[in-house]
Amino acid sequence: MGICGERHGYRTAEGEKDPERLINIMFTVVVPTYNEKKNIRPLVERVMKAFRAIPESAELLFVDDDSPDGTAEEIRTVSREVSEGEKSEFERTVRVIVREGERGLSGAVQRGFEEASGDIIAVMDADLSHPPEVLPELLETVRSGAADVAVGSRRVKGGGIENWPLSRRVISWGSGLLARPLVPVKDTTSGFFALKKSCIEAVELRPIGYKIGLEVLARGRYETVKEVPYVFTDRQFGESKLGGKVMLAYLVQLGSLYRERWPNVVRFIQFGLVGLLGAFVDAAVFNVAMWYVSLATLGHALGGFLSQSLSFLVAVFFNFALNKRWTFHEQKKQARLSVFLGVCTLGYLLRSVVFVVIINSEAWLGKILGPVALANAALAAGIVVASLWNYFSSKRWAFGIKNF
Repeated sequence: MGICGERHGYRTAEGEKDPERLINIMFTVVVPTYNEKKNIRPLVERVMKAFRAIPESAELLFVDDDSPDGTAEEIRTVSREVSEGEKSEFERTVRVIVREGERGLSGAVQRGFEEASGDIIAVMDADLSHPPEVLPELLETVRSGAADVAVGSRRVKGGGIENWPLSRRVISWGSGLLARPLVPVKDTTSGFFALKKSCIEAVELRPIGYKIGLEVLARGRYETVKEVPYVFTDRQFGESKLGGKVMLAYLVQLGSLYRERWPNVVRFIQFGLVGLLGAFVDAAVFNVAMWYVSLATLGHALGGFLSQSLSFLVAVFFNFALNKRWTFHEQKKQARLSVFLGVCTLGYLLRSVVFVVIINSEAWLGKILGPVALANAALAAGIVVASLWNYFSSKRWAFGIKNF
């Protein structure tokens, strides 16, 4: 891993080191690719032109996920042509690393971080949506000390988006807004940025999906960040990687980052969501037992008691399994079903008392609500009281978390 002032062995287009040539690469541009063959030539030409405005040696490093369309071979071909025609006092190189058996933009960028020779690294897409002409400004922002991280931004004055339909603009705005509490920039989902290599050294990045910039900004070690305006233009060649799977991965990434930043708050929300799902399971089993298995024929009090007892047991096992795998997954080895069952049993007794009190008010409340609504109102009230007890008690004893 090089830093400014260190000499490095030249690497060929295939990424192999040539010990006969020693150069001082100071700036690396990492570009992840998958089926981007048609964009390679114009991208390389524009990046190399941008490099001529940079007063230092630089490299363009492609990390290709073994594209079946021949992207890697196109990079090799274009790099040979560029190297033959390039004349400068500074070294300008193009190389490609092919990842076999791996897939994913964030993982490819992380590999680029590991292989980069420069002490300052920029990241950009291969589809020409990120203008290479902005690279010198990104580099200067970091090299001058104005910021440790420079983010190409569509959300500041001078930035913008061209040729996007309203639906995609809304999705982009909404996804960016969700990440605003996590990072100190307006364009939270930008994939166009430059940073000092020291910002990510010894940092455990956990790349998920396509938003590697968000990952770097949320986990990286830096003090200052500055947004540099640019205009995003949609791709002309190839197909967009945006889809339902990508959006789901983004939500998973957000959840992971939020949980790391505010673990107790997120855990409380997760427990509540599990409890909400459990309440639906509880209510569904209760109604099936009460009205379809016909336990109601035993009388509202006895039939309801038996139905809610059955629904309680089903909901307990459901909630424990989901909380173990999701809410308290860090403590899953310490999770104890017996303790959870004991806690919930006490909660069950509390809810049973509430249930019986309400269901026995049939003489006056039942006339207003009717038998079905009355039974479900009694169930809901019992669940609310029991849920408060269950959370604070199971967190402390069933999953071993002492502090909130």
